Amino acid sequence: MKENQKPTTKTRIYNLIILDKSGSMDEIRQAAFTGCNEVLSGIKTTAEKHADTQEHFASLMLFDTESMPYILDMVPAAQIQLMKKEEFVPCACTPLLDAIGMALTRLEKEVKKHERAVASVTIITDGYENASQEFTYHQIHQLIGRLKEQEGWNFTFMGANQDVTKVCLELNIDVQNAQAWEFSNHGAKKAFESYRDGHTMFCAAMEDVDMCMCIDTPETERKSRYRQMQTKRSFFKRDEKK
Repeated sequence: MKENQKPTTKTRIYNLIILDKSGSMDEIRQAAFTGCNEVLSGIKTTAEKHADTQEHFASLMLFDTESMPYILDMVPAAQIQLMKKEEFVPCACTPLLDAIGMALTRLEKEVKKHERAVASVTIITDGYENASQEFTYHQIHQLIGRLKEQEGWNFTFMGANQDVTKVCLELNIDVQNAQAWEFSNHGAKKAFESYRDGHTMFCAAMEDVDMCMCIDTPETERKSRYRQMQTKRSFFKRDEKK
């Protein structure tokens, strides 16, 4: 492909946010609600910026032991509607593994229907798993590993009140894509801002990878190059002073 030539087939990027709404999140409810909506707006803006080469879709799944509603369910970026305040009502416990397992299994079925399709999954929680009934750490570890290595999916984890490195190792999420955030309104605000910036950089990196491939590059090779890109970079900006 010639330099600066745009691919004729767009890459479909499915952006999935799995957001904890267990009872402890009530303390930072407003900041989490506002920050999440800013992230959704950012996905919409990024989709417009890369409209020549990418098609973006957004899913937002909330979870606790009472319910796991989809506020957005694989919606085209141009049709994103922001979450309403009454839709984010923290309560109950934290079935983290069940939320991840159910969301990934469902999303994979859709992604497999399309060529040149990949997912970017972000998990945001303020505490450890404590209530799952359907999925184990071993099952999630295997599932995420397969989606990363065989399908080229990207995974990020944002956690408060926990050892995020340990949790990422248990889940099989690349440690460079882990970010700890301070459990406060300010910390939540900064965490969502960091995700928004990271998503912008990720989409630019994805476009760079696609621009280096021919239109007839086999899907297995395409996914392998996505994975190579992910292992060489961090989703989040890092403070060099730390």
